[in-house]
Amino acid sequence: MMGQLEFLLQAIDLKDLARKGWELRGVEAPEKVASHSWGVTLLTMRFVAETELDELRAMKMAVIHDLAEAEAGDRAIGEVYQEVSQEQKVTEEVEAWDNFEEIGDIGNWRELWEEFENETSTEAEFVADMDLLDMCLTALKYERQQRYDSSKNTDDYDHLDGFFATADKKIRTEIGREIYESIRTEYQEAKRQNSSDT
Repeated sequence: MMGQLEFLLQAIDLKDLARKGWELRGVEAPEKVASHSWGVTLLTMRFVAETELDELRAMKMAVIHDLAEAEAGDRAIGEVYQEVSQEQKVTEEVEAWDNFEEIGDIGNWRELWEEFENETSTEAEFVADMDLLDMCLTALKYERQQRYDSSKNTDDYDHLDGFFATADKKIRTEIGREIYESIRTEYQEAKRQNSSDT
């Protein structure tokens, strides 16, 4: 049991681990990785019912998709900031899963993570889109609240546009694209409103 407790204690570190992309963008009190995982799970639960996908498999994948970050840390690899390559990030996360398996029984969680990471199923593609949509929803929230430091913008993107640029290139499902366009429309309106207020 001790091994399982140590694993669980490590896993709940995600409650305290801030999402790096928001930190680098100067967001005040950025969301934690566990908050993001909850958002992805909520989006998955809400929209998977409109598909023919395996709901339980998709939900489990959403819950654990960033679990390795409890050990490997959250590393920015998106359009705005890139601390490490995608390959480096995956290598660190594979090592984290190796360590998790040494601690105790984690069932098929690693299999679900690998499926998500490699997008080898329609469920994985769907959850990957929900992952991106949660990021866009959060960007919309932060834009409406003007909760970031614009002086930290050292790239070619205005406001939080870089997060949308990342998502726009990667969203693959029809339902994901439809939701994305709705979020982006609201985000553009929030930007317009904030610009007119200054």
